[in-house]
Amino acid sequence: MNPAAATLEAILQGEAACAETLLATLNDEHAALLANDVERLRGATDAKLQALKRVEACGRQREALLGGRTPPPESAAGRLWEKLLDVATRCRDRNQANAALLDARRARTLWALRYLGVTTPLYGRYGQTPSVTTQRVLARA
Repeated sequence: MNPAAATLEAILQGEAACAETLLATLNDEHAALLANDVERLRGATDAKLQALKRVEACGRQREALLGGRTPPPESAAGRLWEKLLDVATRCRDRNQANAALLDARRARTLWALRYLGVTTPLYGRYGQTPSVTTQRVLARA
């Protein structure tokens, strides 16, 4: 095996391992959401962000080596690439399922707030507070 192929295989194995770790953290996040466990969710979110950074770093290594190309499917690197794509697809699907749970929970919370008479949104989807500007007359001529 030539050194470039061995390097590529090592990078793909590392990236697949990082993606598996990301998938595990997404599964933990999902379980925390279902259990309404805020502390576990906080820990899972932190772990997810760290795992995502590692996956991105591995992806940059692979891109630097391959330059946008994919390995030949019949090679060992090609099989590792297919495994990586499979794990990445499962990560995407789990992340979308988690987002759907969060969206449903947010909708229920907003409904409950409206029911209680709170009509001004307290925060948005990304944690920002809405800028509510009120005009006040300071003087009249």
